Amino acid sequence: MKKKHALKDINTYLIALLLIVMGVSLYLTLSVPTPQAPAAPELLELRILVLGSDCTDCWNPQAALAFLAGQPSVNITSVENKTIAESEELAATYAVARYPAVLVLGETDNLTIDNFDKRQDALVFDQAPAPYYDVATKKTRGQVTLTVLSAPNCPDCFNLTQVLDQFKENGIAVTSQKTVSSQSEEGKALIAKYTIERLPTLIMSNDSLEYPLISDIWAEVGTVENDGKLVLRSVYPPYVNVTSGKTEGLVDLTLITDEKCTECYNASILEELFAVGLNMKLRDAKTVDVTSARGKLLIKKYAIELVPTVVASSDANIYPVVAQVWNQIGTVEKDGALVARNIAVIERALGTPISYRNLTSGEIMVSSIPQEEAEISAPTVEE
Repeated sequence: MKKKHALKDINTYLIALLLIVMGVSLYLTLSVPTPQAPAAPELLELRILVLGSDCTDCWNPQAALAFLAGQPSVNITSVENKTIAESEELAATYAVARYPAVLVLGETDNLTIDNFDKRQDALVFDQAPAPYYDVATKKTRGQVTLTVLSAPNCPDCFNLTQVLDQFKENGIAVTSQKTVSSQSEEGKALIAKYTIERLPTLIMSNDSLEYPLISDIWAEVGTVENDGKLVLRSVYPPYVNVTSGKTEGLVDLTLITDEKCTECYNASILEELFAVGLNMKLRDAKTVDVTSARGKLLIKKYAIELVPTVVASSDANIYPVVAQVWNQIGTVEKDGALVARNIAVIERALGTPISYRNLTSGEIMVSSIPQEEAEISAPTVEE
């Protein structure tokens, strides 16, 4: 009986202990506070003023407004447009240089925004890209007028439409454009006034310099005249030499092949190298065999050892790319002709090993030249 009584006491004790543990657990669960969601940051109340908003020919400030609207922790309560006349006092107060300008007012004490300057109680953006209204001169800057001075008798000359299209694609505001024939009285007067040596060319108003696309390179490609006009001087070939009246930059190619070498690479790749790879205008491309009189003459004159190859006329030298890369491809001869000598360049153009003939040994060889070649020097030619 005592044993049963003892077991009963133990069971009672365990049940009581379990109830105590459950009670404590429940108490702890109920007493732990529920985590609070972090408080949302207070938004800075801002109002926006757009100065000179009635300059319809100017840069559109909508991109700047969208940029402001996307800033974190701000609440734009209003956007107000001010005409040029209405903006004068504010422009003086905040030293605004250009319209359209964007002023941010309100809770700006601890606010920083990229490209906006802190001026008194406002953040100011007044560096609008062209075209813009210059507050000091009260004139719109960046409106470009241009004249294309054409060479009507040169259908192969460089097409300036490519340049004009690039202007438009890059946001240059061309407000007036005309084409003047170099053979007209007006054209002749422009040639004399600006001492123009190559045609076709461009003559542009000084506002062109408001655009980095032009101002960053103009010292290298053109001149700024006494009257402020910009004249393009580095005309891409082909062009007409005003002094001689001749078209320069039309390249003649002579492809030298070996008809007995059926394994040799197709020499037409050399024509493509000049026309496409080097962007040259070809007037003529002819093919001669190593056994022909013309072929033998060229091989001897230029000490040609490897065929197929190509000889380009001296007009190729006026293309800027020749000075940049031709020493990696071949040599410039005393008479100005260009001779391709580097088999590795042709191999890379084709993307596969090629076969060619060594005229000295008579062997047909397969290219195995390393990708990086030493600079090519012209061979010694017997006079």
